[in-house]
Amino acid sequence: MRVCPLCLVAAVGLVAAAPIAFLRPSAPMVAPVAFQQPTENQGGQPGQPAERGRQGGERRVSVEGSMKAIQRSLEALERQIGDASKRDENLKLINDAQRGCVQAKGAGIPRDILEKAATDAASKARLADDYRVHLVKTLRKLIDLEESVAAGKAGDAKAAMEALSKIRDEGHNAMGMHE
Repeated sequence: MRVCPLCLVAAVGLVAAAPIAFLRPSAPMVAPVAFQQPTENQGGQPGQPAERGRQGGERRVSVEGSMKAIQRSLEALERQIGDASKRDENLKLINDAQRGCVQAKGAGIPRDILEKAATDAASKARLADDYRVHLVKTLRKLIDLEESVAAGKAGDAKAAMEALSKIRDEGHNAMGMHE
Protein backbone atom coordinates (compact mmCIF):
# COMPACT_ATOMS: atom_id res chain seq x y z
CA MET A 1 0.00 0.00 0.00
CA ARG A 2 1.38 3.40 -0.99
CA VAL A 3 0.86 6.46 1.17
CA CYS A 4 0.96 9.93 -0.28
CA PRO A 5 3.94 11.74 1.31
CA LEU A 6 2.02 15.03 1.49
CA CYS A 7 -0.91 13.36 3.30
CA LEU A 8 1.50 11.73 5.74
CA VAL A 9 3.14 15.09 6.56
CA ALA A 10 -0.28 16.74 7.06
CA ALA A 11 -1.50 13.94 9.32
CA VAL A 12 1.66 14.01 11.46
CA GLY A 13 1.40 17.80 11.72
CA LEU A 14 -2.21 17.61 12.91
CA VAL A 15 -1.42 14.95 15.48
CA ALA A 16 1.58 16.89 16.73
CA ALA A 17 -0.32 20.19 16.98
CA ALA A 18 -3.45 18.77 18.64
CA PRO A 19 -2.00 18.26 22.13
CA ILE A 20 -0.68 21.83 22.19
CA ALA A 21 -4.21 23.25 21.97
CA PHE A 22 -5.32 21.14 24.93
CA LEU A 23 -2.33 22.12 27.07
CA ARG A 24 -2.94 25.88 26.83
CA PRO A 25 -4.66 26.92 30.07
CA SER A 26 -5.07 30.50 28.87
CA ALA A 27 -7.32 29.56 25.94
CA PRO A 28 -10.80 30.89 26.68
CA MET A 29 -13.66 28.42 26.68
CA VAL A 30 -16.48 29.37 24.34
CA ALA A 31 -19.96 28.10 25.03
CA PRO A 32 -21.79 26.68 22.04
CA VAL A 33 -24.47 28.93 20.59
CA ALA A 34 -27.97 27.47 20.84
CA PHE A 35 -30.06 27.34 17.69
CA GLN A 36 -32.97 29.74 17.88
CA GLN A 37 -36.15 29.04 15.96
CA PRO A 38 -37.27 32.03 13.86
CA THR A 39 -40.33 33.82 15.17
CA GLU A 40 -43.42 34.61 13.16
CA ASN A 41 -42.19 38.04 12.06
CA GLN A 42 -38.59 37.18 11.20
CA GLY A 43 -37.42 36.81 7.61
CA GLY A 44 -39.58 36.46 4.52
CA GLN A 45 -41.23 39.17 2.48
CA PRO A 46 -43.00 42.11 4.13
CA GLY A 47 -46.60 41.22 4.82
CA GLN A 48 -46.00 37.50 4.49
CA PRO A 49 -45.56 35.04 7.33
CA ALA A 50 -41.99 33.85 7.73
CA GLU A 51 -41.03 30.31 6.90
CA ARG A 52 -40.21 28.35 9.99
CA GLY A 53 -36.97 26.42 10.28
CA ARG A 54 -37.22 22.66 10.14
CA GLN A 55 -34.83 19.90 10.90
CA GLY A 56 -32.39 19.11 8.10
CA GLY A 57 -32.51 22.60 6.58
CA GLU A 58 -36.01 22.15 5.12
CA ARG A 59 -38.39 25.08 5.01
CA ARG A 60 -42.12 25.03 5.50
CA VAL A 61 -43.91 26.89 2.76
CA SER A 62 -47.28 28.51 3.29
CA VAL A 63 -50.29 27.20 1.40
CA GLU A 64 -50.98 30.72 0.17
CA GLY A 65 -47.45 31.02 -1.22
CA SER A 66 -47.75 27.64 -2.93
CA MET A 67 -51.07 28.55 -4.50
CA LYS A 68 -49.66 31.87 -5.71
CA ALA A 69 -46.75 30.01 -7.31
CA ILE A 70 -49.21 27.80 -9.17
CA GLN A 71 -51.25 30.80 -10.30
CA ARG A 72 -48.19 32.80 -11.44
CA SER A 73 -46.92 29.86 -13.48
CA LEU A 74 -50.29 29.19 -15.10
CA GLU A 75 -50.82 32.86 -15.96
CA ALA A 76 -47.43 32.98 -17.69
CA LEU A 77 -48.19 29.70 -19.47
CA GLU A 78 -51.55 30.96 -20.68
CA ARG A 79 -49.85 33.83 -22.52
CA GLN A 80 -47.29 31.63 -24.30
CA ILE A 81 -48.56 28.03 -24.32
CA GLY A 82 -48.96 27.99 -28.11
CA ASP A 83 -45.42 29.25 -28.79
CA ALA A 84 -43.25 26.26 -29.69
CA SER A 85 -40.08 28.37 -29.36
CA LYS A 86 -40.76 28.70 -25.61
CA ARG A 87 -40.98 24.95 -24.97
CA ASP A 88 -38.18 24.84 -22.38
CA GLU A 89 -39.49 27.90 -20.54
CA ASN A 90 -43.00 26.40 -20.55
CA LEU A 91 -41.70 23.12 -19.11
CA LYS A 92 -39.96 25.08 -16.33
CA LEU A 93 -43.19 26.97 -15.57
CA ILE A 94 -45.09 23.69 -15.45
CA ASN A 95 -42.49 22.28 -13.07
CA ASP A 96 -42.90 25.34 -10.84
CA ALA A 97 -46.68 24.85 -10.81
CA GLN A 98 -46.25 21.14 -9.98
CA ARG A 99 -43.90 22.00 -7.12
CA GLY A 100 -46.40 24.51 -5.73
CA CYS A 101 -49.18 21.95 -6.01
CA VAL A 102 -47.22 19.28 -4.14
CA GLN A 103 -46.23 21.77 -1.44
CA ALA A 104 -49.82 22.93 -0.96
CA LYS A 105 -51.05 19.34 -0.82
CA GLY A 106 -48.44 18.48 1.79
CA ALA A 107 -49.16 21.55 3.89
CA GLY A 108 -52.83 20.67 4.25
CA ILE A 109 -55.91 22.82 4.20
CA PRO A 110 -55.38 26.34 5.53
CA ARG A 111 -56.56 26.68 9.12
CA ASP A 112 -58.64 29.81 8.48
CA ILE A 113 -60.63 28.09 5.72
CA LEU A 114 -61.12 25.01 7.85
CA GLU A 115 -62.38 27.07 10.80
CA LYS A 116 -64.75 29.19 8.68
CA ALA A 117 -66.24 26.42 6.61
CA ALA A 118 -66.73 23.48 8.94
CA THR A 119 -68.42 23.15 12.30
CA ASP A 120 -68.08 19.49 13.28
CA ALA A 121 -65.18 17.06 13.04
CA ALA A 122 -66.75 15.02 10.22
CA SER A 123 -67.26 18.12 8.08
CA LYS A 124 -63.70 19.23 8.70
CA ALA A 125 -62.38 15.79 7.72
CA ARG A 126 -64.49 15.77 4.56
CA LEU A 127 -63.31 19.27 3.64
CA ALA A 128 -59.67 18.26 4.17
CA ASP A 129 -60.20 15.19 1.99
CA ASP A 130 -61.82 17.29 -0.76
CA TYR A 131 -58.89 19.71 -0.61
CA ARG A 132 -56.42 16.87 -1.14
CA VAL A 133 -58.50 15.30 -3.94
CA HIS A 134 -58.64 18.61 -5.83
CA LEU A 135 -54.89 19.08 -5.56
CA VAL A 136 -54.23 15.51 -6.73
CA LYS A 137 -56.55 16.18 -9.68
CA THR A 138 -54.65 19.41 -10.39
CA LEU A 139 -51.31 17.62 -10.24
CA ARG A 140 -52.51 14.95 -12.68
CA LYS A 141 -53.68 17.61 -15.12
CA LEU A 142 -50.33 19.43 -14.74
CA ILE A 143 -48.58 16.18 -15.69
CA ASP A 144 -50.87 15.87 -18.74
CA LEU A 145 -49.97 19.46 -19.62
CA GLU A 146 -46.27 18.70 -19.28
CA GLU A 147 -46.55 15.67 -21.56
CA SER A 148 -48.43 17.73 -24.17
CA VAL A 149 -45.87 20.54 -24.14
CA ALA A 150 -42.95 18.10 -24.25
CA ALA A 151 -44.49 16.34 -27.26
CA GLY A 152 -45.24 19.63 -29.03
CA LYS A 153 -49.00 19.13 -28.96
CA ALA A 154 -50.23 22.72 -28.63
CA GLY A 155 -53.92 21.80 -28.97
CA ASP A 156 -53.73 19.27 -26.14
CA ALA A 157 -51.77 21.74 -24.02
CA LYS A 158 -54.43 24.43 -24.48
CA ALA A 159 -57.15 21.92 -23.56
CA ALA A 160 -55.21 20.98 -20.41
CA MET A 161 -54.92 24.66 -19.50
CA GLU A 162 -58.70 25.07 -19.82
CA ALA A 163 -59.24 21.98 -17.67
CA LEU A 164 -56.88 23.37 -15.03
CA SER A 165 -58.94 26.58 -14.87
CA LYS A 166 -62.10 24.54 -14.30
CA ILE A 167 -60.41 22.41 -11.61
CA ARG A 168 -59.19 25.58 -9.87
CA ASP A 169 -62.67 27.10 -9.89
CA GLU A 170 -64.22 23.86 -8.57
CA GLY A 171 -61.67 23.68 -5.79
CA HIS A 172 -62.13 27.29 -4.78
CA ASN A 173 -65.90 26.90 -4.73
CA ALA A 174 -65.63 23.74 -2.62
CA MET A 175 -63.45 25.59 -0.12
CA GLY A 176 -65.75 28.61 -0.02
CA MET A 177 -63.15 30.82 -1.70
CA HIS A 178 -64.81 33.03 -4.26
CA GLU A 179 -62.48 35.25 -6.28
